Amino acid sequence: MEQLHIEAIEQQHTQPWELVAENVRTLGRRLNCSETTFPIPTLLPLLLQYDITTSAERAREAGKTGEVVNAPQTWVLDIFLELHVPCESLVAVLETLYWSDEPPFAGRNKRIIAKHLIYVIEKWFEDTSRHGVVFGGEENTIAVADTLKEVLSGAALEEGGEWMERGRVLRATVESMLR
Repeated sequence: MEQLHIEAIEQQHTQPWELVAENVRTLGRRLNCSETTFPIPTLLPLLLQYDITTSAERAREAGKTGEVVNAPQTWVLDIFLELHVPCESLVAVLETLYWSDEPPFAGRNKRIIAKHLIYVIEKWFEDTSRHGVVFGGEENTIAVADTLKEVLSGAALEEGGEWMERGRVLRATVESMLR
């Protein structure tokens, strides 16, 4: 990733995160998202760490130049969703990162993982409600409700913020399905 990042900066034709994203997409398609050659539990944290690091770098550059092009908040997850990686797998990795409380996913950055959990669960809900049993069944629905409860009751998300509200709406929807 670091080499791609440097290459993108040198070529000045794209944002570095866009080149990284395209290369990961290409690799995922070529490897057919195989668990052994394209391991989601390894790649997702690496890409999220890259995003956190380069976001800070972009913010510093914006202070110098007054100009910054922000990557979409969910670009890392969108790669895996475009590659049809199951949302259940993404949620499992994100939960591990959320609860591990290890750098760089601790402190303020824990909020990023909380937002990503809400985002993927929203996508999972949308996908499964169109194509069959929501979240793949009652057991997963209960697990999703528990995850949302914990994420929303933690201090990671700011009260009254967009992601807190999205999470509350999603949680209410999920819990109503369990009644």
